[in-house]
Amino acid sequence: MKILYAGHGIIGAVGLTHLFSHGNTNINDITLLIDNSKSSLMKIYAENYSLRFYQIESNNILEEKFDLLISAHWRKRIDKDILNLCRLGGVNLHPSLLPKYAGCSSLAWAILNKEKEVGYSWHLMEDDFDVGDIIIQKKIPLCDEDTAFSLWNRVNILGIKEINKLISLADGGFKERIKQDLSKRTYYSRGFPTFESLLKENPNLPINLYERASYFPKFN
Repeated sequence: MKILYAGHGIIGAVGLTHLFSHGNTNINDITLLIDNSKSSLMKIYAENYSLRFYQIESNNILEEKFDLLISAHWRKRIDKDILNLCRLGGVNLHPSLLPKYAGCSSLAWAILNKEKEVGYSWHLMEDDFDVGDIIIQKKIPLCDEDTAFSLWNRVNILGIKEINKLISLADGGFKERIKQDLSKRTYYSRGFPTFESLLKENPNLPINLYERASYFPKFN
């Protein structure tokens, strides 16, 4: 299966290690989609191991054909022209139990809303964000000591480990899928609010709850 892999950061790299952990994965069947960051971990990975890759802004990719696009912590909208290059379309790993917590900062909002469990969803990619049919979904307990950072790591690592199972399901054409009930959808846009702004809506919001939900070391 020819895969176009749109990965970013640590989770993107971990996904590649799982792809290549299977001896029957042909390195020539994996092509990376790379962002234009000078410090792109995916670009370093590709160059170190002589993997094929395209910069996201390159038009040369439009001459290619793939079976499946896999998005792992990719942070930008993928153009429909690129999705159309893939026979089976694209699948994305999202760190929530869709249709709840679509969009951004899903795990932080789950902490603020005092959820008892979170999870991840591998879903088909559509024009709108996080609305496609669910292929794999798993629940994960949310612990009292969890922060947004601990949850982000745990949920994404457990989700990315399913990548080879995902490919086996793709071989069957994703026959088993669950359509999202979008009447239950909740969506959060990019940018996490300040404690002061949240107090206007919830004057009794504990500061320690906000600190757990907002703790995430700065990264580029």
